[in-house]
Amino acid sequence: MNHNVDLISTKKMIVTRMVHNKNWNKSHTAVQTVLKHFKDQRTADKAIKELIKEGLVVPKPTSYGKEISLNIKKIAEIRNLLDE
Repeated sequence: MNHNVDLISTKKMIVTRMVHNKNWNKSHTAVQTVLKHFKDQRTADKAIKELIKEGLVVPKPTSYGKEISLNIKKIAEIRNLLDE
């Protein structure tokens, strides 16, 4: 499987998990919590960084580490990603 396909499928898995857990806006989750669900944490970390860069995921720095939530303003793009 090629690396780009792995990255896209990892992004979908991260967003799916966050939608399921209702991590929208003020409901956020620790990046470390997300990463622990993936065997290939390097790819998962890269996927999180891309999701942040794309604006689908919003970072929230805290005193105890970085947290992330889904961007409510990007619902259409999030749905498109999941439907691909």
